[in-house]
Amino acid sequence: MNFIDVLKSLEDLIKETPPFEQPQRFGNKAYQSWYTKVENNYDTYIRKIVDIQKHPNLDLEIKSYFLDCFGSSKRIDYGTGHELNFLCILLILFKTGYFSEEDFPGVVHHLFYPYIFLVRNLQITYKLEPAGAHGVWGLDEYHFLPFLFGASELIKHPVIISSDIHNTNIMKEFSEKYMYLNMIKYVKTVKIGNFSEHSPMLDTISQVFNWEKVARGLVKMYLDEVLKKYVVMQHFYFGSVLTW
Repeated sequence: MNFIDVLKSLEDLIKETPPFEQPQRFGNKAYQSWYTKVENNYDTYIRKIVDIQKHPNLDLEIKSYFLDCFGSSKRIDYGTGHELNFLCILLILFKTGYFSEEDFPGVVHHLFYPYIFLVRNLQITYKLEPAGAHGVWGLDEYHFLPFLFGASELIKHPVIISSDIHNTNIMKEFSEKYMYLNMIKYVKTVKIGNFSEHSPMLDTISQVFNWEKVARGLVKMYLDEVLKKYVVMQHFYFGSVLTW
């Protein structure tokens, strides 16, 4: 399986599809050209991810999740519902034997994390609008899961505590290594002003001393604010692997 190579190819496709010169703040229409290229080359991509001979219908099963996980070409936006679709691809690959539970840390860090960088590049390059109201029930305008996975990654860390997102030295030393800190660094880069004002939820989380409590709280919040939201789940697809 060469899922990592597929993500790299999609990054290269962004370079090959520069944004148009247009005045509006959000929604560069070059994104639709990028998306069309992805759609047209789906068969090539999926054959690098799954064994079609072993699982002859899995390409069809994954297609809707794959094409939805990078945002909406109609609305030129991205949100936690799109992020969820990438998680579904990983879950399908686990359920069909491409991953085991022992692989989960590696899958999160070497597939999900690069995916976050890819869609971040899409958001910046094509000025994707945050989908839905209030940043789609995410912890920033676009995402939720990298904060959840990132907090889990830091459980029992000997040095870093949750309040260290305000520690300049810790952020400088560790933000490139740990997903949670990298997400915080990015938020602080793109937003202007007081952190507690533009990111009150993340600021509140930083006051929870124990990373395990942070992670448990984020799991509960994800269930309530994403998976139980009709406006997110109304677009969700079910199939033979992820059944109704």
